[in-house]
Amino acid sequence: METFAECNGIKLRGVYDDSKYNRKNVSRYIKNGLINNKPVAMLIGVNSELDNTVLKVSTWGGYAYLDLDSFIDGEYIYECLMYFE
Repeated sequence: METFAECNGIKLRGVYDDSKYNRKNVSRYIKNGLINNKPVAMLIGVNSELDNTVLKVSTWGGYAYLDLDSFIDGEYIYECLMYFE
């Protein structure tokens, strides 16, 4: 993402956190991004059913609700959160 932005004249710097991937650290990372007015990108590859939704996640054309526990505790193909400065 940083390279793509740079090629288009935009300077982005990802905010990385190598803490253990668990609910406490994921919640802290999301809160830090939102407190700093930085939208948090969530790359999702979860194989689980979503219920008890708690997060409203959005993209260009719409939004959905996502249960954070399912996001963290599901069977992962991959996992990633990222926001940029």
